[in-house]
Amino acid sequence: MKKLLILCAVVLVVCALLPVAKPPSEQAQSEVVVPSRTPWFLRRGHAKQELTPIPEAASPPVGEIEAFKLTFDKYEGTGEKEAACRENLSRRLKEDPAFMAEALEYMRAETNACFMVCLGNLIAQDSAEARDKVSQVAIGLIEGNESTERRQTAMSLLSYLPCDPKLVQTAGRAAQGDADLQLRTTAIDTLGAWLRQSYGRPVGGMVEAAEQENKNIAGWELIQAINASDDAQINEHGLRVLASQGALLTADVFNAMPGLFQRDFDSANRLLAASVLGLASDDAKDFALKQLEQFYLQEKDSEAKQAIANQMIHLAKRSEIEGPN
Repeated sequence: MKKLLILCAVVLVVCALLPVAKPPSEQAQSEVVVPSRTPWFLRRGHAKQELTPIPEAASPPVGEIEAFKLTFDKYEGTGEKEAACRENLSRRLKEDPAFMAEALEYMRAETNACFMVCLGNLIAQDSAEARDKVSQVAIGLIEGNESTERRQTAMSLLSYLPCDPKLVQTAGRAAQGDADLQLRTTAIDTLGAWLRQSYGRPVGGMVEAAEQENKNIAGWELIQAINASDDAQINEHGLRVLASQGALLTADVFNAMPGLFQRDFDSANRLLAASVLGLASDDAKDFALKQLEQFYLQEKDSEAKQAIANQMIHLAKRSEIEGPN
């Protein structure tokens, strides 16, 4: 009996030490893996690893012309630094035809007005062929379906080129009949710029004669623009441009506007027209004096009448000083 009790005690001890078998359902439930929020490289059994950073997207390379534009924008209006930027750009345009071709294409899409005019002006200085290409780009923008700002910029660019009949005709069409009044105003400014500018040196009088003829055409187109408009602002702007240019106006120019001075101008525009008549060259003096006399008789304001009388006196004295040609 004593031995039996000892045997039972040993069996109980052994059973207590053995693992307890779980039911199949509990065993399956205990084997379900619960996702861990701990990063895999920090979990037990894995060595800590360094993460490789994701590289940022590389910026697109800046083209050479775009780089010049950024520099131009930075130093615009700074004097010497801006001049150095223009000089460097001019040198690259002259030394590399491929770069010049790229610059011409760049002009077609450029939106910065100042840089576009700068670029076109520098290209045009290289040769007559380059100047023609610049004018083609500008005319294409003016006559194309572009915004007002881009058309105005292209028109302003033309004023930096020597005027020739084709360019004058383009500006004249815009000044006389374009639906956009802002472009018409810019075209008038371009025609006036051609009247004020001088190009090249006379060679036996031939260059000088050709330039004067082109200027006469520009003046004629400008006067036609004033004649064609019933807008008081366009009339005033055109007369102001004519009055502000320094060269004398020939009889050919005044012959283009026989009815201009018969228009019913207000007092301000009548004074501007009188200033234009005061620029008459000797061959147009008689015509100008007659028109000034009519203005004097029509004017009611005493100060305006005095200003018109001063123009008449100035014109008569200038003719006496210069004498017959």
